[in-house]
Amino acid sequence: MDRNEIALMYSGGLDTTYMALQLAKEFQKVHLLTFCNGVCVNPDASKRHVQILRNKFGMDKFEHSIIPVEEILSFLKKGLSKDVANYKTPLLFDLCCRMSMEVATILYCLPRGIRYVTDGNNPNTQGEMFIQQTRYLNAAAEFFSRYGIETIRSYTILDSRDKIIRRLNKAGINTGIKWLRFLGITTQLFTQPFCLWAPVAFLFTSGLRKMPFIKYFNLSVEDAIRYRKEKEKLAIPFIDYFKSDYTMSSERPCTGKLSRFFKCISPKCS
Repeated sequence: MDRNEIALMYSGGLDTTYMALQLAKEFQKVHLLTFCNGVCVNPDASKRHVQILRNKFGMDKFEHSIIPVEEILSFLKKGLSKDVANYKTPLLFDLCCRMSMEVATILYCLPRGIRYVTDGNNPNTQGEMFIQQTRYLNAAAEFFSRYGIETIRSYTILDSRDKIIRRLNKAGINTGIKWLRFLGITTQLFTQPFCLWAPVAFLFTSGLRKMPFIKYFNLSVEDAIRYRKEKEKLAIPFIDYFKSDYTMSSERPCTGKLSRFFKCISPKCS
């Protein structure tokens, strides 16, 4: 199997931009997939680093798409309120959101014959939540493999945050507002989409996660994988039904009702 093309689940942040930088040296074409989940502020921000990457490697090296996943997410999170009560954690929303992106990635790759996929998950720097844990990432890789898509483990390429920042700076890529790092906030507020759900996830990735009240509502890797398997039972028939003709048009709105209150939101996924 050749390694001509790969799909990268791309936010425009430090880790995914560094991954794009590295993948461009190995693959003929890198498909950068940015997602709008319906409560996503300014998805067009991801284009800023894409342009820098294209200037460095050429326009044909990167194919960038902003894909709305609101419909997929709505399908996957059926019964979410009851599940949150049973599992006692709001992080099930994060799991469903992430899986909606995986489903969209599969639907993007299959008709294009793309057999490799990766992301920017980095357990070395983001290992607080289940979604960056190796065991959970292995479960996601197994899901992709069902469709003949091999996962390139991003954590074998990514390094410490300081080394990534130095290498990006050397490549001429802006690494954001430095003082935000001391607050535990991403420095990439203006180069990647901002999800309105992010403040909830922040409770479980910042220093606040050590508080007993917050720890009580965390989601263990074991429970995350168990819940994931339940949702895969919905995702698999969805993919099987739509894989031949599902259209992820850039002309469809990528913002939901809540996010329309924010003037800074891009109204289209163009």
